[in-house]
Amino acid sequence: MDKSYENPAPAPLPAPQAAPVEAYPPAYGAPAPPAKAAQPAQPAPAYGAPGQPVYAQPMPGQPIMVTTVQYGKNPQNVTCPTCKNQVITQTTAENGLAMWLAVGGCCLFTGCCCWIPLLISDLKDVSHDCPVCKTHLGDAKLIK
Repeated sequence: MDKSYENPAPAPLPAPQAAPVEAYPPAYGAPAPPAKAAQPAQPAPAYGAPGQPVYAQPMPGQPIMVTTVQYGKNPQNVTCPTCKNQVITQTTAENGLAMWLAVGGCCLFTGCCCWIPLLISDLKDVSHDCPVCKTHLGDAKLIK
């Protein structure tokens, strides 16, 4: 019998090669994995100078996040919006509306002791300034 009409046996497929598996993190005491090839340097964008921040306008309907700092009687750790330094504010006590209302009340009711509220530091407003660039950052007012 002639078996020429039968299909010949298919060629064997090549054995699959396993991809290298990187363990993360490497086992304690194991050698570090080889460093990957460095990516080619990307050219600087044409719309801004290198190293300068680029500001984008928000899309319509996109919320804008604004943070405000509530200043108190004590110095606070803040980022100065002018010099961009992380600083502890320099505080200065100032006579404000609460102080002058207390002086007026004492003058009205006692007559002679109106200077006593000027000695009470809790009645004074506090001004917060940047110690680096001397920019006024905000106030803590007893009566707003």
